Amino acid sequence: MYKLVPFVGLATLVLAACTPTEVALLSGNKTGALDIARGTGTVVRGQDGSSGFRYAFTTNGLNGLVDPSQQENVRQDYIAQFVAQNNICQNGWDINDRADTGGMLLYQGTCR
Repeated sequence: MYKLVPFVGLATLVLAACTPTEVALLSGNKTGALDIARGTGTVVRGQDGSSGFRYAFTTNGLNGLVDPSQQENVRQDYIAQFVAQNNICQNGWDINDRADTGGMLLYQGTCR
């Protein structure tokens, strides 16, 4: 029992340094890693009847899952899926703002 304590402590420190996506990958849960990487969005409706959205991703959520050169394309695909699933922006959409807040990538878009 005493021999496991250093190993468990070391494993805990290693996992604490990982992103949630990396923890899911290390645990063999690729589906969980993809769910984390997918991010989350909200639909925004203006008082004037306009529609748009806000979408957030963890900055390094796709690391280990997608080649770095393709990560922005994958994030755009996730946003497109969200817009389609929520039946907004029938005439297309534009990203008006993309901000890196030091841990999160925040996108704000409007419908055309």
